[in-house]
Amino acid sequence: MDEKLCEQILALLGKEVVIEGRHFQVHELLKDSQTLVLMPVERSYSIQADQYGDPRRRTHETLTVPIRSELADELHPVLKQILDQV
Repeated sequence: MDEKLCEQILALLGKEVVIEGRHFQVHELLKDSQTLVLMPVERSYSIQADQYGDPRRRTHETLTVPIRSELADELHPVLKQILDQV
């Protein structure tokens, strides 16, 4: 990931965005996996599984968005939408 894009994404941290009618807060950038982590503003819970797939605990729901599209060498469409909103 180039430095300019990384700076743009880091500036999004803490901002609220709307994706498919739901309000999310940009929570974290995972540089190693080039993924953006979003958390719903209206806190909802999901069941988190352990490494074997067995349900273990309730945790806040998160949405992860890859930085790059898997289909083309460009930004992921959801990330483009987020950048356009801010």
